[in-house]
Amino acid sequence: AIAAALTFSREDLLPDVFQRIVDSLNSEMRGELDDLRYYLDRHIELDSDEHVVLARQMLTALCGDDAQKWQIAEDVAEAGLQHRIVLWDGMYTAMADELDVVH
Repeated sequence: AIAAALTFSREDLLPDVFQRIVDSLNSEMRGELDDLRYYLDRHIELDSDEHVVLARQMLTALCGDDAQKWQIAEDVAEAGLQHRIVLWDGMYTAMADELDVVH
């Protein structure tokens, strides 16, 4: 179950999300974050090129041909994604509320 949450709610999901954030920050800051951007790009690259592959291999090794284990993995992955949605929606609401207070 933990391997499924890690694979589908983090490793397989976050590189694209972080890439959009990094690209947006880079365009807003116009090169002021070059060193940080290098670090973040490298982290995203590792997540998407290596960690995703390893996480999927781990999950395949753990679940094998067991349909029940795969169903548990799917259920946990779905729950993990739902929790991420709640987290991101909460963060968005908090930031929007903060901006309303500032303006």
